Amino acid sequence: YMNKTKNCKFQFTDDILPAEYQEILNAVKKLTGWTEDDDSHEGVRPKAVAQELKIKGKKSLNTLAKRMQRMLDREELGKGKKYGLYKYVVTPF
Repeated sequence: YMNKTKNCKFQFTDDILPAEYQEILNAVKKLTGWTEDDDSHEGVRPKAVAQELKIKGKKSLNTLAKRMQRMLDREELGKGKKYGLYKYVVTPF
């Protein structure tokens, strides 16, 4: 899942559990009530997604929050209307 680069830093490879990312996307869609023609929802916090996925523990919650931040950086999730909120966006292919 992780490769060590030449400068001794770890980076994630492309095969990093795509099923977990899909679970996060589905939970965000469900919590925001997303539909294709309605994009007015403010967003959802990682804590609410953790409750939806039944993730417990502070370390697991932090891991989920970091994963959602990475998804935002890769434009798999969109920014919500306030700081710390995420929402589902359709990615054009």
